[in-house]
Amino acid sequence: SVLCRKLGAALCTVAAVLWLIAGLWITSAASSKGSIELVCKSDGSPVVGMEFNLYRVGEFTDDTIELQGNFKDYYIYVPELTSTALQDAASTLENFAVIDRITPDAYAMVYESGVVNFTGLEDGVYLISGNRLSSGNKLYTPVPILIEVKDGEAVTAYAKITVRQKPTVSEQMYRVKKVWQYDDAYIQLRPTSIDVEIYRNNVLMETIVLDEGNDWTYDWSADTEGVWRVKEINIHNDYKVVYRNNETQFIIVNTRWVNYLPTTTT
Repeated sequence: SVLCRKLGAALCTVAAVLWLIAGLWITSAASSKGSIELVCKSDGSPVVGMEFNLYRVGEFTDDTIELQGNFKDYYIYVPELTSTALQDAASTLENFAVIDRITPDAYAMVYESGVVNFTGLEDGVYLISGNRLSSGNKLYTPVPILIEVKDGEAVTAYAKITVRQKPTVSEQMYRVKKVWQYDDAYIQLRPTSIDVEIYRNNVLMETIVLDEGNDWTYDWSADTEGVWRVKEINIHNDYKVVYRNNETQFIIVNTRWVNYLPTTTT
């Protein structure tokens, strides 16, 4: 289908330090219910013990994602179905799913085969989100991906995983930065500050304020063992958001999607 071709083109290498995207193709004839087979290997070996959650997030339209169900109220910026936009959407949806404790539609763990299966799936777009795995002296972090199931197809995807050595220090620096996009003509309507929650292993650690006074940036030093996430709260209605991160640096991008100037009366 046209959409599968779009996804195939989109699922390419994108900023390897930050994220990689799984290859995707159809592997069997359609049936009444769809399925996703996820192959999870690193250097040819199964990443045993890695856990994955599956969420149905909505449907693709011609040029964006229509979020549905538990995700319908999130204002995520998806301007088009490009590789960058799809990866931004996957990372942002994962961030909300984890922090807001959204119940997944399915769960699976990788065993010796290196393959996990999600079956009995309705048509739609699914987010596959995995948990970081510590093994030996390495950390394995799966990249969240979006996969479409259509017409009861069976879909196979190869997960891509970032692998890095465990830090040799007990603490390191973290940074969150706010970026405004496409609102230069409406700066007078931009919020003067935003509140951001900082989480360690899904536990709220602190809430900080970003504004012009701190250059919309906050740094902190903390342990290297935890998985850190950030979440902007009370996002202005005229903006949509995406989150980008590489485990120690977090960027919150707010994009203005309603362009107007306030009406003046005489």
